[in-house]
Amino acid sequence: MGGLISEVRSVGLPFGDYQAEFLNGTRSVVVFERKGIQDLFGTLTSGMKRFRREIDRAKASGARLVIAVEGTIGEVLDGVPYSNVKGEQIVKTLGTLMFKHGIPTMFNPT
Repeated sequence: MGGLISEVRSVGLPFGDYQAEFLNGTRSVVVFERKGIQDLFGTLTSGMKRFRREIDRAKASGARLVIAVEGTIGEVLDGVPYSNVKGEQIVKTLGTLMFKHGIPTMFNPT
């Protein structure tokens, strides 16, 4: 592996999906919560109660959650099949998470 990453390991995290650990053993305060479009809709609707507990655990530990969406904001706005929730509502919820809880969203088209 080249660049700045020396090793990738899989370990369980109390919240989020990805977190950097530095060579001295300390961990980054930034933790990424990875979401596909379909998963994002599920999390921000029927799974919101569970996600709020995850947000609380992150806050209690001093971590900063970042939602990393596997897709574009346009794809979120297009919605998902079989959902009663429109994409616009999901984008509004992401905005609320940013302003109320300081959780930014990154959209990653690839």
